[in-house]
Amino acid sequence: MDSTIRTIQVPTYIGQNHSQIGSVSVKEKEASLPDDTVQITKHKAVNEKKAPSVKVTILPHDPNVASPEVINFSKDKIGDKIAGPKMYAIDLANPKAIPDLEGNYLYELGTPQFDQLTSYTTAYRTLDLWESIKGTPVKWAFSNPQLGVNAHKKEGMNAYYSRNEASANFFYFNSPALGKVVQTSQSPDIVAHEIGHAVLDGLRPGYLGWDTETMSVHEAFADTSSMLFALKTESNVDKILKENGGDFSKPSLISRLGEEFGKAIVLSDNDPSNDDRDYLRSMLNNFKYVDPSTLPSKAPENQLANECHSFSRVFSGASYDILGDIYDSNIASGMSKEKALTGAGDELGKLFMKSVEMAPSNRCKYKDVALGMLKADMKENNGKYADTLKNVFMDRNILSSKDVELMQAHMEKIPSFRLEAKASDADIAKNIIASYGKEFGVPDGTVFSMENSEAENIYGGKTINLGCSEELQLKGDRFGKYDGFYVDAKGGLKLEFDQNGNLADFHFDAIDNDKKEDVMSGVADAIRNNLVREEGVKAEEYSSKFTAQVVSTDDGRKKIERIPIIVM
Repeated sequence: MDSTIRTIQVPTYIGQNHSQIGSVSVKEKEASLPDDTVQITKHKAVNEKKAPSVKVTILPHDPNVASPEVINFSKDKIGDKIAGPKMYAIDLANPKAIPDLEGNYLYELGTPQFDQLTSYTTAYRTLDLWESIKGTPVKWAFSNPQLGVNAHKKEGMNAYYSRNEASANFFYFNSPALGKVVQTSQSPDIVAHEIGHAVLDGLRPGYLGWDTETMSVHEAFADTSSMLFALKTESNVDKILKENGGDFSKPSLISRLGEEFGKAIVLSDNDPSNDDRDYLRSMLNNFKYVDPSTLPSKAPENQLANECHSFSRVFSGASYDILGDIYDSNIASGMSKEKALTGAGDELGKLFMKSVEMAPSNRCKYKDVALGMLKADMKENNGKYADTLKNVFMDRNILSSKDVELMQAHMEKIPSFRLEAKASDADIAKNIIASYGKEFGVPDGTVFSMENSEAENIYGGKTINLGCSEELQLKGDRFGKYDGFYVDAKGGLKLEFDQNGNLADFHFDAIDNDKKEDVMSGVADAIRNNLVREEGVKAEEYSSKFTAQVVSTDDGRKKIERIPIIVM
């Protein structure tokens, strides 16, 4: 993509409802996403007439490392009210940006309208990225057809995605150390991170649960979302390669998440030892897998904790390693550095998405995602990256050679079962469980309910997702005043069929003792950190403060439920 410098007329914010015309020199670039010449399809790309676009001034990456650029963005996805079929902009504190006479949104950095546009276009382009990888549309985990993108939710050091609010929300705060008000909506890596949460929640709503490792999968997916989004802008790719020279053992903007946000936070605490840290989290790390339950609840930045943001760095670090290894392979095959890097991002994104599609519906361990990547690579690439994946995951202690052997043995023992042409999904599930429940590891008496079915999976056929649950009573001092309350533990069975209707794979997520302890530990952590919202507290007033809530059952018992929200 060619870039040029030219002077354009830019609306400048000067009051509640007015703008004036000024001149500013900015870089004008073609946005690599959305690509309106490609129709999303599982099987092939279809070239069609290019959809009309408008010009929008945005930041391509974090304010600490990037300057404003003008991109071309689909007119259908922004219109004249910053709204499209699957997203809309929210800003209750400021006037909404309006297009100029040509339909363009050319606002200056420093105006609230600029923040609206950067966060909105980044959010939509992140969704487009994942949908292009998936090959089919991503469904939200809520009933609204549109996700709200709230550029100025409220003051505070935060950003979060909420299923109940059907929105991604970005905060702002004054940083005396940086001499400015930090707007998290200006940081595309933070926005792409939150949209990553929204995408994964749509794919696997059961992952917003209690146990640290499943929540860490959410965080690692979201961090990888930020990394992949950065690779869709030419100026970011240029800066990455200038910083690390193609050596991914060296840091660059792609290895750091939330540069400005993270810098402001470390400069605001009372620990001078971390003042030179210029990021919130780094994907360039050497953390190795251990059982998170053996870790302390809090730990310094250079250690792991039994907390999802901290523990996620094990898998996000593995994602970064895989990207670097595929890059090296692409270079060895003769690709240019730029193509090698963007191509590596495409491959990593495809492997991660396909592995999530094959992963369990509720509890998901790092091992599940790693083995899913190996399966996806075999199915999609004939095992091209198998050695890379095994080396990275074994080095991180996420996989062992025994795990790989067990996966291969599992795939060789898939029961021979074929879909009945006119049978309902419920009947299919009932018949296959009756025939092969013991081979699946399903205990006698397990009651399943239909969760959903997916029309097309990596094997080219249908996926049927079944759920099961068990009510647990909280007992012990660690639950404090909530001793005697109840909580639900959830599991499930996933059945995957190929294009011919033959059972291709299955995964049973049992409500075993480990699952029960995961749930109990998660509830105890929420209680210890004062994250449980009492009955009667208005949800909208404390939407990002709590991750759990007390509810009453019809028979008067008290339960603690996980709120489907995830914060930065």
